[in-house]
Amino acid sequence: FVPGRGVVLYPQIGDKMDIVCPRIKPGSSEQTNIEYFRVYLVPKEQLETCRVTKTDMLLLNCDKPDQDVKFTFKFQEFSPNL
Repeated sequence: FVPGRGVVLYPQIGDKMDIVCPRIKPGSSEQTNIEYFRVYLVPKEQLETCRVTKTDMLLLNCDKPDQDVKFTFKFQEFSPNL
């Protein structure tokens, strides 16, 4: 962790990164402790100002706190999609 900036990673081509969404404890009825996370693809200036616009690409959405959800990012030079 970097103070004031959170987690800073410098991935290399070929690296993979798993993001495991937070989950509520089974049987918990306390709705106030539920956390939701979204990850967006943004330009550097928005990253530095912590700002998201409606045109930014949503990469993942952790919105199922009652289920095990994991996303895997693979860093590569070219997209496998056309």
